[in-house]
Amino acid sequence: MKRLIEETPFIEDTLRKLDLAPYLTPTEIAFSNRSLRKMHDFKHWKKAHNHRTFGYERKIDQDAAQIFKKRFPSIKRQKLEGAGIKIPSGYKNYSEVLQVYMPLEHWLMEEMCQSDSSWAPYFASLSLQPLERIAQLKAPKAALEKEFEEYNATMNSYKRYSNKLKSIELPIKDADALFRDFDRTAPRGLLDAYYLSLENLRNQYRSIYVALDKQSRTKIRTGRLTSKKNQIEFSFEQFSQIDNFDIIKLVQYAKNFMPLLPESRQRELNRFLSNFNTARRLSRILIPHAKGISPKIAPNDFVYVTFLRYETTIRSEEFFEDFGIRASSDINDQSSLRAPIGNFFKFISNEIKKRRTQVVDHKGDYLYLYGGNLDFSALERTALIPIRIIKNYAVSQPQEVENDNNQLELLAA
Repeated sequence: MKRLIEETPFIEDTLRKLDLAPYLTPTEIAFSNRSLRKMHDFKHWKKAHNHRTFGYERKIDQDAAQIFKKRFPSIKRQKLEGAGIKIPSGYKNYSEVLQVYMPLEHWLMEEMCQSDSSWAPYFASLSLQPLERIAQLKAPKAALEKEFEEYNATMNSYKRYSNKLKSIELPIKDADALFRDFDRTAPRGLLDAYYLSLENLRNQYRSIYVALDKQSRTKIRTGRLTSKKNQIEFSFEQFSQIDNFDIIKLVQYAKNFMPLLPESRQRELNRFLSNFNTARRLSRILIPHAKGISPKIAPNDFVYVTFLRYETTIRSEEFFEDFGIRASSDINDQSSLRAPIGNFFKFISNEIKKRRTQVVDHKGDYLYLYGGNLDFSALERTALIPIRIIKNYAVSQPQEVENDNNQLELLAA
C-alpha cells in the first residue's frame, strides 16, 4: 500500500473509482477495492428495488465466495496447463527471473464495458507505467470477483449435467424431451420440494465446510476421478451417489465433527442431516414416476438428473440476468464469457512461445519467466505486465490448494 500511494497517482485513481460507484464513500474506495463488489448489489437494487441477498441468503453468498477464493488459484493453473504452459515441479534455483502479472480483468474490458458503460473512461485512462497499471486494474479485478464466482457455479452445473448424459450416450436434445415428459407426469409440488432440498443441502454443506479445520475438510473433500481404473469402478446407476459423495461423507462424519463446531454451525449440521433425509424421502416418492421413461438410465438416477438439468437452466438464466452476458458451454461462442477467458490463456501461451522464454513458477495472478526475450516495454502489445527482475529465485513445491471434484469447472476448455 505504501508503494502504491507514493509511486502511483493514488488520489486521481480514487476519484476515477468514485465515478464508477458514487454511492460508495471515498474511504471505502481508497482503501478497499473489494468494496466495488457492491456494484452488483447496487445494479440489482436499481432494477428490482430490493436487496440482492439478505439474511441466510447473504450467508450462503459469503460461504461460496470464501470457498471460491481458495480454489481460484488452482483453477488458473489448470487453465494455464490446458493452454500448453507447463509449470515445472520440484526445487531449483534460477538467476534473473522476471515476475509478470496476468491481467485477465484487462482482457475482459470489452465485456465489462458492454455490461456497464461507466467502465469505458476508466479503462481509457490506464497508465502505461507497469506499477500504476497494476494498481489501477485492481478495481475491475475486484468488480469481476462476483461474476467469476457465479460463472464457476454455472459452468460447473452444466459440466455435471452434460457429463452424466455423455455417460449413457444420450444427446441433450433427446434428454430434454424425456425430462419434459417427466415434468408433465411427476407432481409439480414434489419436484419443487426435491429441488429445493438438494439446493439447501449443498448450501448447508458449504456453511459447515468453511467452519471446519483443514484436517476435517480433507476427510469430506472428494478428489477427481481421473484414471481409467477409477472411472470403471462405478457404474452409471451409482452416479447420483458418486456425484454427492462429499455430502454423504459429511453425513458419515457428522458425529465426529459436531464437537468441533461452534453452536450455530452445530444447529446448521443438524438441519443438514434432517434435510438429507428429506431429500432421500422425496427422491423415493418421485422414482415411480421415472420408471419406464428410458432403458438407459435407472429411475433413481433419472430423478437426480432432473435436478441437474433444473440447476443448469436456473443458473444460466440468472447469470445472464445479473451480468448481461451468457455463460455458454460452447468454447466457440464469441458472445459468451467462456470464449474470451479461453482466448486470454491461449494468447499468453502463444506469447511465451514466441518469446522463447520458460515459465518456472506460477503463484495466483503471477508468472515467473526465465530466459528468452523478456522485453515487455510495449504494454499495449502484450497480455502480461512486468513487475520486477529477481536476481536469485528459488522455485519451491507449490502449496497445497483446496480442491474438489464439484467445484473446478470455471475456465474449462
